[in-house]
Amino acid sequence: MSFVLRRYATAEAFLAAALGVLEMHETANNLILGVPLNVRAHPERAEPGAWYVTVHNRDRLAGAALRTPPHHVVVHVEDAFAAEGDAIVALLLEDALAAAGDLNGVNGRVPWSEHVAQAWAPAAGGRARLGTRLRAFELRAVLPPPAAPGRLRAAHAADAALIIAWSHAFWDEVMGDDPGGPDDARIQQRLEGGDYFLWEDQGAPVCLVARSRIMPHGVTLGPIYTPPHARGRGFAANCTAAVSQLFLDAGWAYCALFTDLDNPVSNHVYEKIGYQPVCDYADYHFAAV
Repeated sequence: MSFVLRRYATAEAFLAAALGVLEMHETANNLILGVPLNVRAHPERAEPGAWYVTVHNRDRLAGAALRTPPHHVVVHVEDAFAAEGDAIVALLLEDALAAAGDLNGVNGRVPWSEHVAQAWAPAAGGRARLGTRLRAFELRAVLPPPAAPGRLRAAHAADAALIIAWSHAFWDEVMGDDPGGPDDARIQQRLEGGDYFLWEDQGAPVCLVARSRIMPHGVTLGPIYTPPHARGRGFAANCTAAVSQLFLDAGWAYCALFTDLDNPVSNHVYEKIGYQPVCDYADYHFAAV
């Protein structure tokens, strides 16, 4: 089976080639689709040196990849071409190395991110280390959790310092040394755009839920963060359920989110309110030897 790789100068051009296929499984394709959708909706967020490619078999999309520095490469292989996945991965990796030889990692659905990591190490003479293991979840109907004290409210300008601090705390706890951590200026922009919600108990915020991406038919949530002193009291379940219901009531078909597979507590919390697992992701860091 023969494949052709095509490179695109913009997120818009990439979406013109891939959107129709990728949106058929939006939650599973959350990153490879959500990143260029965000750039298209917010051109000011476009990163210099962005790289977008697709792989085709005749007129069929077989795979895709992108990188918006300083983030890791995001890789995708269509399920219909899984048997040829290694050949598709090889094409994507070859072009990624040609476009930006200093790749710092790969993220994507299992097993294809693993295959890129395994192929990169000998190709670049480096070492690939597993970072975060994630699971993508989707919800189409909320199961109300046991009630927790407090209420949901939209975040406002006065919450900026708190949201910035909690965003950094979340990143340090869950993502560790992954590149592209919270950008304070971008958090401020998102706050002004209505992306943040807080659960408040006795006048004090105790949980944060954010809208991270708007997809063609749904909304992706994240980060979701409860400070250590407020955990174990149902705040995250109630806040996430309330925000999810808010978006379903607004007409979106589904909500999605990612969980850390090394945190079984959070996975259980989201399943209890109606989130169903869709697929797993693995994020690898690349380092020179």
